[in-house]
Amino acid sequence: MYRILCFLLISFCAGGWGWEAGAQQSPATSSLRYGLEWNYQDMNLSAMLVLKTFGQEKKGVVMNEFGLNLVEFSLNKKGKARVVFLHPMLHRPFVKRMLQKDLRLINTCIEASSVDEVPSGLRKNLDISGHWDENKMMTSLAIQHHTPAMTLRLFGL
Repeated sequence: MYRILCFLLISFCAGGWGWEAGAQQSPATSSLRYGLEWNYQDMNLSAMLVLKTFGQEKKGVVMNEFGLNLVEFSLNKKGKARVVFLHPMLHRPFVKRMLQKDLRLINTCIEASSVDEVPSGLRKNLDISGHWDENKMMTSLAIQHHTPAMTLRLFGL
């Protein structure tokens, strides 16, 4: 029952902001949804990443199960990430830098069809593994930072 209520709340919040809460990706709307797990030291965060394309720019949000926005960001046509909003709990310069790097990497992986297509400069001090389906859509991604020890996982919803 709890999961159903959380799903309805997320769907309502995502739908109210113009985010597509339906299919994983639709060519007409160009929106993506992924589950997200972030582990750093003793902190574990579970959330949903929603990414929508507006022309050449992408806008996204990371929200928890209750629809609370943790991160709002945009990606320009060159793939550079800009954090627009960061929840006060996460508001640390280090976290913001790591998020910008990871969001740029996630965007690159979404547009690629394998990890091998990710430029080596973005893979520095990272272990990356991912899976793509037969339509070259990314279905899962794992990013392991060496310093500091931090893990970020994406999985299709």
